[in-house]
Amino acid sequence: MKNLRFVLRLPAVAVLAFAFTSVASALPSRTWVSSTGMDANPCSRTAPCATFQGAHDKTAAGGEINCVDAGDYGTVIIGKAITIDCAGTLGSILVPASNFGIFVNAGSTDVITLRNLSIDGGGNAGNTGFRYIAGAAVHLENVRVFNISGNCVELLANLTSLLTVDDSTISDCANGSGISVSTTSGTAAVNINGTRISKTGIGVLAGNGSRVTMTNSTVYFNNEGVLQNAGGGGSTVTVIGSTWGYSAVAALQSFSGSNFILAFGNNFVNDVLVFNPNGGSIYTGGDNNNSGSTAGTANGGTLPKI
Repeated sequence: MKNLRFVLRLPAVAVLAFAFTSVASALPSRTWVSSTGMDANPCSRTAPCATFQGAHDKTAAGGEINCVDAGDYGTVIIGKAITIDCAGTLGSILVPASNFGIFVNAGSTDVITLRNLSIDGGGNAGNTGFRYIAGAAVHLENVRVFNISGNCVELLANLTSLLTVDDSTISDCANGSGISVSTTSGTAAVNINGTRISKTGIGVLAGNGSRVTMTNSTVYFNNEGVLQNAGGGGSTVTVIGSTWGYSAVAALQSFSGSNFILAFGNNFVNDVLVFNPNGGSIYTGGDNNNSGSTAGTANGGTLPKI
């Protein structure tokens, strides 16, 4: 009789296990947003959500959000590995005053990819386009951030982190920086490629613990193209094959301490000053070109190509 009772209980255990498995896998790996969607929807292709936040909350970790059509999909706080990709449409965010367009506070192994997006500050006061404080890595690809009151793109981490910015446009954050980078612990690594940064207070602000590499980019009409302002963690910036123009103060400016700028194969056009070590160290290759700029002094000297 005992054996019979044991056998009869097995189906109930199996049903319970299936129920837990179903709950764990309930979130879809791909969701959708639409200008005519509603966040009460399941965020499917035929019943899309209205906002990125609504879709984020209904997407499995490691999943992807896509856009059905062009629209303003609202600010979003990202707390897990996810991709937002609006290829073929215009997925935009209009950032309210005193707010963030996208705020990333994810887990230590989470990787976030943001692709084919527009973040518009709308001239509203006190806003930031994009802020990343936690997560293994964030990749910005074909992202436009503009008309922001504060920093357009900001990495402000407390652990080692990675930000890549590819084929993007960052402009009109006149009271802040195009890209601001720092960490309180470890290394804040940033790779910038094929990107245009213009009309900002500081094109790239390299703060404590920053390790910045910029290639094949254009940095125009900023007060400083690069400004190093690091603490005990120091800062290293390497700029290769990029064009710097019309910097009102200096294209490359360092400060005293463990700050190093390396510059190879760049073009400098009508900058008030190209090199301003200011107590830090600037090393150059012999392959930089200058047209109409005051060169200043690269106090670290010229390094040969390897």
